[in-house]
Amino acid sequence: MHMLDSQVIYQKKTWNPRGLGCGIVLLVFFCAPWFFVYQVLSTEGGVPDLGWWRWLAAAVMGFFPLFVCTIAFPLWFLVWRRTIRVTGTHLEIWRGPFKNLGISQKFRFRLDKIKTMKQVGVDSLHSWEMINGNTTVYSSKSMGVRELASSPGLYCGPHALQLTGTDGQSFNVGTPDPDALAAVLMKARPGITLE
Repeated sequence: MHMLDSQVIYQKKTWNPRGLGCGIVLLVFFCAPWFFVYQVLSTEGGVPDLGWWRWLAAAVMGFFPLFVCTIAFPLWFLVWRRTIRVTGTHLEIWRGPFKNLGISQKFRFRLDKIKTMKQVGVDSLHSWEMINGNTTVYSSKSMGVRELASSPGLYCGPHALQLTGTDGQSFNVGTPDPDALAAVLMKARPGITLE
């Protein structure tokens, strides 16, 4: 049976709540100093009298956290939504609400180029969205070298499906339901084997 590329067989949109948790911590650390400077500048006697400059600086310092909290942070969090779509001939993965924007990190794989797939675990640094999915090794002075993933990928929580192509290269697709995605891929392309 021949399927068209435009025919959507499977589509799943997933939010990673771990990304929100990490983002809130970063938001607090990022905005707290601005609130402190705003308080100092806006109180009498906090700094030497600078006239209208002090009020201008206080307005700018007060506006910045407001902008971050109401506009920048919600837009930033939209990036942590992951969409997986299987069509008749392709598997597409992108992050964010719009797949054709530069920030979407869109990946598109031809189904006839996928040879095998298997479920793999995801390191906490990837599942909590603290490190980009292209990073497979993490090193620091305190932890030394740490293997994060067997191949690059787009992650969304603690589970992933590792796809290996006919060229031998692998890519990890983060999904909360790897069994369902594996079943869809094997049905769309019976030549794909599950390890």
